[in-house]
Amino acid sequence: MLAAVAIGSGLLFLASLPAPSAAATRVDRLLSKHGTRPLHVPPPHRLAASVVAIEDHAFYGPPGTDIAYGAARWIWGHVTSSGPQGGSTLAQQLAKLLFFPSNGPLAKLDQAGMAFRLELHYSHAQLMNLYLDAAYFGDGSYGARQASLRYFGQEPRRLSWPQAALLAGTVQAPGAYDPLRHPGAAMERRGEVLAQLAETGAISPSAAGKYERDPLQLISPTAPRLHLNTQRHPS
Repeated sequence: MLAAVAIGSGLLFLASLPAPSAAATRVDRLLSKHGTRPLHVPPPHRLAASVVAIEDHAFYGPPGTDIAYGAARWIWGHVTSSGPQGGSTLAQQLAKLLFFPSNGPLAKLDQAGMAFRLELHYSHAQLMNLYLDAAYFGDGSYGARQASLRYFGQEPRRLSWPQAALLAGTVQAPGAYDPLRHPGAAMERRGEVLAQLAETGAISPSAAGKYERDPLQLISPTAPRLHLNTQRHPS
């Protein structure tokens, strides 16, 4: 009986949340506002791999897997007194960016529920693109395309592993890791992403070590900002 009540309450809670299809519309509006356009499926391989490596190892599991994984990391960090381990999954971060921006306990519950709905509604590739499009990468750059053009002068699909790792590392704290304003912190963060890429097997440890020594390869900070029109065409 209690189990049935719990399941019913959970279903009612999920049904009370916004429709997951609204995420794509909200991302389109965000990008249009900032003069750029969305990525197209499939997402840029190196950038997607870098984001998964540093933000959400369980991203490609069945719906809800990464949410449980993130919660376990958060609990483990507190139980072992090693500090928070970062419990927010990509889907939860997307839910926060688009639907529930506050940080209170009730907002966290809403974010988790919305994340589950997003994972059920979108494919992994679509969800990754929505996240990359909605994320802020510092220096006024909204979405991966605008950031890639701003920092490197090229489309996201052409990014090298070090460049992709730099962008992936920026989204956690765009102000602190802005490579134009804080190149040292950005390079250190890039090294963390490269190390995680090696741990996941996306690149070899020797390649990670080599890439860590590469310069940031940024275009001139005084270069004009590159904005694209919102016409859709292949990334």
